Amino acid sequence: MATVAPSPLASSPEKTNGNKLSRLLIDGGTTVLRNVFDHYHPPGNLASDLNSNYSILNKLLRKRVLNGHQWDKLFPPGGGVPDSNTFDITLLFLLLTNICGLSPPLTGWHTKPSPGDNSLEANLARVKFFRNELYGHVTSTAFDAAIFSSLWQEISAALLSLGLDQAEIDRLKAESGGEEDYLDALFEWADSDVEIKTELKDIRQSQAKIQEVLQLKEDRRKEDKENEVLKKLAVVDTKKVIQTHLDKYQEGTRISVFEKIELWLNDRTSKNRVMVISGDAGMGKSVISAVVCQRMRHAGRLTGSHFCQHNKARPRNPKIMLQSLAYQLSEFLPPYKRELVKALSRNLGEDINNLEVGEVFELLFEEPLINIDDPGRSLLMVIDALDESEYKGRNELLDVMANQFRTLPGWVRFCVTTRPEINNADHLKKFNPVLLEQDDEENAGDIRLFLERQLCNVIQSSFQEVVIDALVRKAAGHFLYAYLMVDFIKENVLLLTPEELGRILPSGVSSVYQSYFERLENELKIGEDQFLTFLSALAAAREPLPLDFVSKMLIADSKSPSSHRKVRKAIESISILLP
Repeated sequence: MATVAPSPLASSPEKTNGNKLSRLLIDGGTTVLRNVFDHYHPPGNLASDLNSNYSILNKLLRKRVLNGHQWDKLFPPGGGVPDSNTFDITLLFLLLTNICGLSPPLTGWHTKPSPGDNSLEANLARVKFFRNELYGHVTSTAFDAAIFSSLWQEISAALLSLGLDQAEIDRLKAESGGEEDYLDALFEWADSDVEIKTELKDIRQSQAKIQEVLQLKEDRRKEDKENEVLKKLAVVDTKKVIQTHLDKYQEGTRISVFEKIELWLNDRTSKNRVMVISGDAGMGKSVISAVVCQRMRHAGRLTGSHFCQHNKARPRNPKIMLQSLAYQLSEFLPPYKRELVKALSRNLGEDINNLEVGEVFELLFEEPLINIDDPGRSLLMVIDALDESEYKGRNELLDVMANQFRTLPGWVRFCVTTRPEINNADHLKKFNPVLLEQDDEENAGDIRLFLERQLCNVIQSSFQEVVIDALVRKAAGHFLYAYLMVDFIKENVLLLTPEELGRILPSGVSSVYQSYFERLENELKIGEDQFLTFLSALAAAREPLPLDFVSKMLIADSKSPSSHRKVRKAIESISILLP
């Protein structure tokens, strides 16, 4: 027959031992600690002594070493007088170790001292140690005779050294029972300990908040340091130029181009890092670039953009272009930002503009990107008018694009627009460029849609089809011409008829050509007389003109290498207008 297990709450000699040990520590320990404290701060001087140590105690309160309940005992609300008889063992120990001028024993205040150390401080530390051991770390209040005897000897020895009467210790040991008094003392002790644990929890939470604040400060410091390094990079803001081109876009046009870009970008197996959009001047390449930027930004995939401009030297500089794209990518991709900062920091202070274009690309892109994890989708950079990136007569960026772009991770993609100039064509073939051709049916359909929607309120309805057909033919596949004509018509014509159409067309054509003539004059220093002489010879020639002959017409000193470069550049530019 099974026996019933004894109740864990039943009295026993062992639990009586635990009762006596706890009372020895609670009653005896509190008494001796209070007596020692009163020696340093007599009751008659207690109030003034506490005020003298106000700054120390207030610091403990702010650190939450002291709790509010203990503070009220030290500085009673309403101007009451403090009384050490109200101080529990925890508060007394705290005061003894902070405002009584005592030095901690060799083992510190929170560790059991060595047996040979019988100093005042060591015995105070023993009281604290046994208090924690007997209450904080036991699973039962029962102690067998052997353990009871050992603990009683150690604890009573410490209390005797601190001034407790031996007769009182012997009386307690000789008592039988006394569990009710023990339980009352234990509950009082437990209440105090709950407060301590609550305060410790608050301290931990406070420390967690402090750590969070410190971490934020450290993160901000690192970010400031990174930003300081990135100040080395030149940055070109493209927001304004993108918006200018977006204003020219007609929704519903260039659909197939955008579809090809999106298919290529989503094809993670594609080995082609670059999508090239190639077309003659006036085909709307910059508008396409701007729309791609807008759509990819909304999709969270645009990491940077750059628009070269023939009339501005800074955006044309390939080194500045690469720096600007790298800076934009660092703003988009924090892991790349960290790697870029490392790469720039290792550059030993060398001016990045003193490097070759290939070296700049290696420093800003190849080296940092090799350590970046694949984000799971292809990201895009847009470079518009790559053909304008010539710097000091060279287009080094084309060489870099042809030879070094393929070294980048597969998820880094570039969409590039350019004119199909002679020097560019060979470099671009390997990228299978998307050609914007003037005589393409889709191109003509896009121009028609643009004209219909832009001029629907200007053309008399009975002549609308006739006028639009005429404008499409005259545009000859050039979006720029169509845009300029629409702008001119809206400003100068109230109602467009076939008669008005014939009168205004020359103005529109001349404005297109005028911009290129000005470019030849301003950029290549070719005057109007020289250019007209060249056009006269070209119109009369039965076969292509020899290069040396053209050079003499366009450039006075045609023998220098720089003159030959100017002539080649002029011919490339003219070939766009006169294929």
